[in-house]
Amino acid sequence: MYEQKYKECITSGLSIYDAIIAITEIFLDGKPRTRGKHKIKVAERNAAF
Repeated sequence: MYEQKYKECITSGLSIYDAIIAITEIFLDGKPRTRGKHKIKVAERNAAF
């Protein structure tokens, strides 16, 4: 999940530094996108990061 978003940020023209900040903010928000699945638990989110 985070890797895909990182790739999207880089592709859209963000610098590596800005992409990392964007991904970190998504992680810290604790609101990953729901994809019709169960809510992601904190441990699962941490493992994905």
